Amino acid sequence: MIRTRKNYLVKLLMSVVLAMALTFSLASAAFAAPGPNGPIKGDEKHPAEAAITKILELPVDTQTPAASFEFTVTPYEVDGSQLADDLTAMPEIGVNGKITIGLSATVTEETSNGIKRIIMESDNIFKGITWTHTGEYKYRVTEIPDTYTCNTSNPIEYMSYSKAEYEVGAYVNRGSDGSFYVEYVSAVVITPGAPGQKGDEKVDPTPGGDPDIEGDYSQMIFINSYLKIATPENPDPATDAVLTISKTVTGGELADHEEYFNFDVTIASPEIAANPTKTHRAYVVDAQGIVSPLPATQAPAGTIKSDGTYDYIEFTSETAARIQLKDGQKLSFIDLPVGSSFTVQEVNPKNYTPSYDLKINGEFVEGKDAAAGMTLGLSKTYHLGEKENSVAYTNTYREVTPMGIAVDNLPYLVMAALALLGLIAFVAVRAHRKPHDQA
Repeated sequence: MIRTRKNYLVKLLMSVVLAMALTFSLASAAFAAPGPNGPIKGDEKHPAEAAITKILELPVDTQTPAASFEFTVTPYEVDGSQLADDLTAMPEIGVNGKITIGLSATVTEETSNGIKRIIMESDNIFKGITWTHTGEYKYRVTEIPDTYTCNTSNPIEYMSYSKAEYEVGAYVNRGSDGSFYVEYVSAVVITPGAPGQKGDEKVDPTPGGDPDIEGDYSQMIFINSYLKIATPENPDPATDAVLTISKTVTGGELADHEEYFNFDVTIASPEIAANPTKTHRAYVVDAQGIVSPLPATQAPAGTIKSDGTYDYIEFTSETAARIQLKDGQKLSFIDLPVGSSFTVQEVNPKNYTPSYDLKINGEFVEGKDAAAGMTLGLSKTYHLGEKENSVAYTNTYREVTPMGIAVDNLPYLVMAALALLGLIAFVAVRAHRKPHDQA
């Protein structure tokens, strides 16, 4: 009976030991086994690496800010333990637990749909780390917000920061020379930081090698967006517009300087704006620089509002609006971010020949005209730059006499009439001479 019990205890102990050994072997294999989204393997000569990718999105024609970005790399777990004493003994990553990425670390730039993406990548965050023993070390990586001081006036700047969080792991082994090296690295998404990412998803944290290959950078991605409005905090509609659309009428005594002309205007905030469907203000300013009161017919119903001092027209991003302007007036947008897109066309200016000159970012871009009464619009959609952006329309009156003869054609008609009179005189003289010649 005693022997049987003893055998039972020995077998039980052996089973426990075997189970523990199997558990640890499986845990080691689970980390060590590389795969499509699993840990990335290195070796003694080329240890596995991990890096942080910062993507800064900003509209085209926006000057890149002199910003740098900081990240905390916080000890989270070592060999399955989260005890404070064990975490304190983990090696420090970066400087005081922080990694800094400056714009000098730019990998590449991509531009699409009017948005520029500046892609920056840190060095290997495990480079130069002195490991204390073999095992599995895990850290949590987050971005520190508000590291860039935005201007609040002239221009107004906005910087958003990523709320992403990743868990990055390093599996440390001992090399043939007795030193420690990172044999495997892994990364898991805690809070998604890029489109398409999901929580608990494994991503590849290794640094990229070729900036010309899309996506060839660490997938521990943090995305920030930057916007700028090139006006003071309290802009004057007469002098601080970021976009103006103006109307001038010429063409003699019959040109009507009080007539209103129809314009179809569409503006759109940059895609990276926090609220791309937001509304924007545009004031009508006259030739004397005075903000004009707006009659109800000058803009679509419900869009004429007041800021308590002046009337303005409320434009909704990506929604076309027909407004009216007369001679000497300009439509003055004061709060469009740099990189906003816009289109405009003048609609059927009857008896007037329309033309325009377009400036973008302080540079003349194009000038066009059309036949009298024809609709005339920009050749394409344009994006606002940081400097002057303006469309100056001129309507030249095509004068018409009471008989329906266009004054523009009068010189040619006079010449034709003189030629006809000359021909009649010549025929008359010849007819008068013929009887005398016969006599």
